[in-house]
Amino acid sequence: MELIALILQTLKNSSTTSYALRKHAGTSTAQIKKYLELLMRIGFVETYITGDKVSYITSGTGLAFLKQYNVLWDMLQNAYYETNQLTLRKNNAIGLTYNRILQPILKSPLQSARAQR
Repeated sequence: MELIALILQTLKNSSTTSYALRKHAGTSTAQIKKYLELLMRIGFVETYITGDKVSYITSGTGLAFLKQYNVLWDMLQNAYYETNQLTLRKNNAIGLTYNRILQPILKSPLQSARAQR
């Protein structure tokens, strides 16, 4: 899915050849060809032929898909961020509880005496 989004994003603003697309995506010719064929078949990419040069550009349908993909990607990133923040807050709360309550008890003279035995 990420490669599809990368292809659509790359082709979004101007037509591009498959060679330039392959270089930008950092993938093989066979894989780019496979994905371009799929994207053309479902109407996400349009083809332009000028002489012997074939160029590709994202269609209106492809742009609509890309917009929804970006919305979902942002939602996933936000959920990941919020989850990590909650974990961080939880760990900080545990750390504060340990520092304020448990650590003084564990370092009490009684504990020190027991530890020396």
